[in-house]
Amino acid sequence: MSYRSRESVRARQADRRGQTPVGFTMVEMVVALGVACLLMVGVVAFLVNGVVSTSKTTAINDTTTKSRYVFEHLSSEMSRSGDLQMANFLVPLDPLHPQTTQYSSFNYRINIGGAGTTAQVTSLSQHSLQVSFPAATAPDYLVPQVGDYLLLPYPNFGPGGAYIAGVSNAGSLYTLSFNDSMANLSGQPAGADVSQNEVATVQRQRSYSIQTDPNNTSSTELVWYPATATMQGSYVVANSLPPNQFPFTPQLKVPTGSPKLRSNSLSCSSSSGDLV
Repeated sequence: MSYRSRESVRARQADRRGQTPVGFTMVEMVVALGVACLLMVGVVAFLVNGVVSTSKTTAINDTTTKSRYVFEHLSSEMSRSGDLQMANFLVPLDPLHPQTTQYSSFNYRINIGGAGTTAQVTSLSQHSLQVSFPAATAPDYLVPQVGDYLLLPYPNFGPGGAYIAGVSNAGSLYTLSFNDSMANLSGQPAGADVSQNEVATVQRQRSYSIQTDPNNTSSTELVWYPATATMQGSYVVANSLPPNQFPFTPQLKVPTGSPKLRSNSLSCSSSSGDLV
């Protein structure tokens, strides 16, 4: 029996039972497929929007996390900086806004550990000085090293201090060597002495700088130079920054005051070592 014959038999049997034949008309099929397509389009659009929103949210969270790290890093360093004067801000200036004197990098100094004390009476004619320092503390465990600067109440080596050209130690007792006699460095008589138990402060110069990303010349990165022998030479604090970044601007806290550091795009401010 052919397929058409079987269908006719079923139709006649359905008519005898008072039932309508089971099936879809062409119009019903078209409508059903159209509705299904619309539902599929809606579902796909919802899924695509969800993926896009997830990517944006992830990118925003990642940027927020990186920004928080940058701010905390700058805040931590600026809270212990010892000098932030106009001379610390370095070229180049922002060529697009030269009147704002915005800079791409700056230097600053931090105190190395706690203050030390001179170990004995020492003539200013000497090229070295013995200083006892407290034990290094966490998290940096910083100790005096070549390239640091020594500051004493007497003799006064000037605002920059005396450059330390050599360091040796036996426990907590450090021998600091200089390129010249302490008398010549301070302008004091060679017959004068550094007294015993005089407070001695050692400072280290560090810097931040906006530089071109070596892996992507169309963007820049914020680089930190800790100038510490036990650490690597530089650290990238933030990368993938827009080009032509000049975020550091010295400003007066009051009209007759001293310059302070304000970072426009990085939102970091400090004045003479005090976090603002």
